[in-house]
Amino acid sequence: MSGKNNKFHFKSFFAGLGIGIALIIGAFFTYLLVVDKKENFFTRHVVTAFSKKEKALPVLTPKQFIKPIEKEKLIPDSAFYWNTWDELVSKPGYREMDSLFIDSVVKKIFADSVYNAKSKEETDIIIKNDKLILSKYVVVIDQQLNANNDSINSFNYSEKKFMVEFWTSPINFRGYKRKDNLIILYGKSPEQIESYVQIDKNLYIKDKNNWYLILNNQDFSDFIPVKDEETLKRLNLALVKKQIDNGSL
Repeated sequence: MSGKNNKFHFKSFFAGLGIGIALIIGAFFTYLLVVDKKENFFTRHVVTAFSKKEKALPVLTPKQFIKPIEKEKLIPDSAFYWNTWDELVSKPGYREMDSLFIDSVVKKIFADSVYNAKSKEETDIIIKNDKLILSKYVVVIDQQLNANNDSINSFNYSEKKFMVEFWTSPINFRGYKRKDNLIILYGKSPEQIESYVQIDKNLYIKDKNNWYLILNNQDFSDFIPVKDEETLKRLNLALVKKQIDNGSL
């Protein structure tokens, strides 16, 4: 009888042990499922919300925002440094950043300001190298359309005066630009230009050797000598008119 009881006790023991192990395993897997759901919830809601918040902030990662300062390793003075620091941390997005990142931003802003100021100075120097020699008003000898081309009396003096500016360039640029009655000449001195004549509303200037047509234009143009014989004849006739009026003939 006792042998049967022992067998019964052993069977009960192993059955209970099996049930206990099964319960432990089930509890473990239940725990894993709960944790997995929590992680999924955290990923879907918390991390996603934080990511959306990050997208709403300005792009401030050091890799994208900061360029290494290698040229001169400039260090801002304390007033500039702390004023810029305070200005940055007052803006949304910056106050969440660590101090090392804000420090790098301040130094980048300072380096950019110095570089831009230096570039502006260099540009100003280039502009100042173009020098205005002289500006003056001139009266132009004028021959109207349909006038007798062979008659000196067909020439008169224009009612409007022309403003002529003489400029020099450090690179010895030669050319002209004209807007109505304003003429800008590069590479020609006031002493070189001997006459100004307008024929059929086209303006010409003359130096010692050539006549040049001066057209209205937005960009600078080259001085191109006049080659047309008929035009040269009329221009030279205008010079005769000028010489007669000046008493030199």
